Amino acid sequence: MLPIPDDGSTMVQLRPACVADIPNMEQIERACFATDRLAGKHFRHLLTRGHAITLIALLATRIQGYGLLLLRRNSRSARLYSLAIHPAERRAGLGRIVLSGLEEIAISHQLTSIHLEVRVDNAPAIAFYHGLGYRSCAILAGYYADHQDAYRMKKRLDDKH
Repeated sequence: MLPIPDDGSTMVQLRPACVADIPNMEQIERACFATDRLAGKHFRHLLTRGHAITLIALLATRIQGYGLLLLRRNSRSARLYSLAIHPAERRAGLGRIVLSGLEEIAISHQLTSIHLEVRVDNAPAIAFYHGLGYRSCAILAGYYADHQDAYRMKKRLDDKH
């Protein structure tokens, strides 16, 4: 577990997710997303058989968010599949901490980029990713279950070395 000070008053701990975390991750999904939620069976698959890295963010021993990064064989790029922070803890730096942790893991795996999809109507998330160096590179028409479009965003990691 990696303790990280956020604003000096509390400690954020990052650790790899495990199967026992699935109920808490599902609660966060329900609190964060109206559509396209990950179900317990999806989390279970990704944690046990998928090529994924999942970090949990804890505040005072309570899971308040997670980030899920998918790895592909024979690829130097990863996909940020999901980043979810409980609404009560947003804007406290947890998303930045989780994403930074995932980026460092990706770099340690010698990956050179991360891409993600974000709803075109999610201005706060788009601004968040832009602020961390992600750039829009495509529009994906009708990407989400409710037919909303998405931006594909990408960040080069090899610039961090």
